[in-house]
Amino acid sequence: MQQDTISLPEAAARIGVAWPAAHRLCLTGALGPAMQVRARWRVTEAGVAAYIQRRKPAAAQPVPSAAHAPPPATQPETGQA
Repeated sequence: MQQDTISLPEAAARIGVAWPAAHRLCLTGALGPAMQVRARWRVTEAGVAAYIQRRKPAAAQPVPSAAHAPPPATQPETGQA
């Protein structure tokens, strides 16, 4: 693998997940090319960058705030007191 590689813990930190989650992404190929050197996994920087780019649209969705929420529905009065 001639490309620049980083360790799996470093990749996990870059994408903001725990090491086990990054390991699963590595095993499924989501982080691009990966290789195991003895007991340590290495992934390409380009693969991690591509994963981050693919995740950006989902992370960029605006979260509605309470200020923009519709007012609560009111119950019709029954006339009983």
